[in-house]
Amino acid sequence: MFDFLNGTYHGRQGEYVTIVVRGVGYAVRMPALAVESLGGTGAAVTVYTTMRQPQGEPPILYGFASPDERAMFLLITNVQGVGPKIGLALLSAFPVRELAQHLVDHDENALLQVKGVGSKTAQRLFLDCGERARTFCVNGAVRPAHTVAPEIAEAALMALGYSAKEARKAVAKAHKSLPLDADLETLIKRALAG
Repeated sequence: MFDFLNGTYHGRQGEYVTIVVRGVGYAVRMPALAVESLGGTGAAVTVYTTMRQPQGEPPILYGFASPDERAMFLLITNVQGVGPKIGLALLSAFPVRELAQHLVDHDENALLQVKGVGSKTAQRLFLDCGERARTFCVNGAVRPAHTVAPEIAEAALMALGYSAKEARKAVAKAHKSLPLDADLETLIKRALAG
């Protein structure tokens, strides 16, 4: 599993961008807003990643411009009926803070503008993510990294194959051992290290 790729932006082909790390090109699916943040071909980039493997198909590497963007993707794609395609579409339409605010406010009209999101999907997102999306906001602003909820780190560990119980235990242990200003990435790394 890859936590992030630190390399060079090589270009885009169809749904994928290529990030070259030490001579190896990684095909990564990214939200449009994240792709825009990469700059031009040859730019040095850091892409935060997660991997999914659809049943009977090869694994797909998903990339994001920040740990918060990745955490939001993990949060929304854990909702029944919301797969990576809708997750990418939502993060292509809205920056993380704005998407979080729409979820908190139950702003169905905003979500319905995104291809693949219907009324039922929007309601599931509100029900399952509305309160947890608050972790990305404090009075409409992105919450400082040290206040990121452990539930998001747990979702990241579950995406890596941990059971809910194992993820909860690992994150709780890591959270206690870190300073208040630790960011989400550090929390996840510490939880993975045990």
